[in-house]
Amino acid sequence: MKIPQEQDFTQAVALWREWNGKINVVSRKDEDNIFAHHILHSLAIAEYLDIYYPSARSRWAGRSTPKIGRFSGTPESDPQGADHPGIAPPKADAQIDFETIQQPNAAIMEECCRCPENMDTCSENPRKMLQVSRKMGDLQHFGPSRSGDSFLDVGTGGGFPGIPLAMVMPQSRFTLCDSIGKKVKVAQAVAEGLGLQNVECVNARAESLKGEWDWVVSRAVTSLDNFYPWVRGRFRKSILYLKGGDIEAEIALLQKNYHIPDANIRTWRVDSWLKDDYFAEKFVIEIGKNYLCTPKSEN
Repeated sequence: MKIPQEQDFTQAVALWREWNGKINVVSRKDEDNIFAHHILHSLAIAEYLDIYYPSARSRWAGRSTPKIGRFSGTPESDPQGADHPGIAPPKADAQIDFETIQQPNAAIMEECCRCPENMDTCSENPRKMLQVSRKMGDLQHFGPSRSGDSFLDVGTGGGFPGIPLAMVMPQSRFTLCDSIGKKVKVAQAVAEGLGLQNVECVNARAESLKGEWDWVVSRAVTSLDNFYPWVRGRFRKSILYLKGGDIEAEIALLQKNYHIPDANIRTWRVDSWLKDDYFAEKFVIEIGKNYLCTPKSEN
């Protein structure tokens, strides 16, 4: 299994810049921020998965660790803790202090659970989450996880979030689709340039695709109530949607139109991981096929 190295991300930035000069998939004003604003933003989904769905092979694999529950435990018995070697981002592109150690904020994590009435019994209680400090540039710990999972990236554009996720999850399979052929051409060229064997690029509308995937991912291609019918019935686990702004209004409309209970929705602030103003109002929104936490009991 190939774990991405610093040069892989540097090469990815170079490829997107090269292709962006031919086919515009990133704003010209944002070309100097491809790593921070596009690659790292995409990897917020990987961070979210690592928090809420930790794999058997975690970042502590192969070392003496405590026996921990799904969202409990501490790294005290790990002799190297959060300071084991990680991957530094391409310095010329990044504009965030990636040496800053970030600790998950308990108050922010509690906002993730949309069933506060059941915080003490909910299996997804953020207060029980694994509290692990990470360097923002430490991307290696994503690599071994999500073995065998399949992902559908809807409205991928030039390959976001699908390609960065495929880089750090080489054992998972990614289908990247977009209705605009020239954007798919860019995604295909970048994937081939990086030698990614786990990526398939498709020029199609999501609703025309056949089959099911474990996860559907996307990055703010439209409002949630517009997006949901495109992929309804095509995911086994959840939708993971990167979105900013007034998400509560969008979520409320989605729930009203499609009768989705609170227990099937969870939100997570990207700036609980990436401490930069750019990510201040950006979220990962999970819409589960099944309950994500214990639903409020009906009397």
